[in-house]
Amino acid sequence: MFYRILLFVSALTGCSYLQKSSIPISLKFVNEQVLEKETVFKGLKVGGLSELAFDQKTAHLIALSDDKKKHRWYELSLQKKPKYHIKIVKQIFLKSPNSKKLNQNMDPEAIVFYGDKDVFIASEGQQIYKEHEPTQIFTFNREGFLKDKWPVNPVFWQATPENKAGKIGTQENKGFESLSLDKKKQTLWTATEKPLKQDLIFKNKSLVRLTVFDIKSKKMLSQYPYFLKDTKDGGLTALKFLKNKTFISLERAYKKNKKQGVNEVQLFFTDCRKAKDIKKYITLKKKKIKACSKKLLWSSSQIKNIKVDNLEGLALIPHKFLKNQNLDIKSNKLKNKKSTKKQTLILVSDDNFNPKTQKTQFLFFDLVEK
Repeated sequence: MFYRILLFVSALTGCSYLQKSSIPISLKFVNEQVLEKETVFKGLKVGGLSELAFDQKTAHLIALSDDKKKHRWYELSLQKKPKYHIKIVKQIFLKSPNSKKLNQNMDPEAIVFYGDKDVFIASEGQQIYKEHEPTQIFTFNREGFLKDKWPVNPVFWQATPENKAGKIGTQENKGFESLSLDKKKQTLWTATEKPLKQDLIFKNKSLVRLTVFDIKSKKMLSQYPYFLKDTKDGGLTALKFLKNKTFISLERAYKKNKKQGVNEVQLFFTDCRKAKDIKKYITLKKKKIKACSKKLLWSSSQIKNIKVDNLEGLALIPHKFLKNQNLDIKSNKLKNKKSTKKQTLILVSDDNFNPKTQKTQFLFFDLVEK
């Protein structure tokens, strides 16, 4: 047959595992920062910030812009006095080798800095334009030059001879939205924002796959099922690795009503240690599967006085980098220092370059391990 069919009878566990144990982390909202409308940096409007990352080499926060014409990332300095706030200090454009432009169709949505040389960026791909592109991971260097394209597993893309997507693969504009690094095992985790086409078989449930890649070989190692809380409008927009197959996941849902749309955002502690590995199944048949467990960490409904926007990016920063209330420090001074159990968690919104109705918003939290 064209694909394998998954047949297993294990029951869906939902949040049963986490309900038996306490969440090992807690979040406390600190403050908000909204960039002024029409903010410009070196001649370009700042917007479309689809993901955040932290670069330990420079001790800078990184914000990825999904500008369709000039793909780039920003380096941001983070300060803590009088309250958390960022300042743009640099921008790096994505480029092809020996070129000032990127000769590659991309929709960059996630970024991870790996070591001193490599930067991994995930693209959602595109299916509605003349040039069809799968959702895919790319390797760039720190100057923004493209180095390598990762192979695309058939579960995400099976095109017809006419180069049109069939019934297998990502939905349009619903591909990879997240990247997260497991340094110990040298693996890279990602997930699609919405279910794959072949996973739209679940009634009243919305399943996405958390996928693990080996960084050296670039091969897919495993996949774990993850059910979105909001089946109709929800999407998984960020995933940050903690340890041992546990994460913080960011889900966003846009609710439409007669007057105006409303964004609803939730952060979950996610545990995939007991989830079923479904990597060898392109199509799932049975509807009862052992998925990753989730428990709510924070909801946008908890801050009544702040209207959240299109939150898409998430970064974690260890407090040991908050030296003199400023992250702009030399990383070599941090060697051999014990790590702290405190971190700063930051969310950012993608304004879709639509400043009239949207905003570039940063939300800052203190994260503490219990």
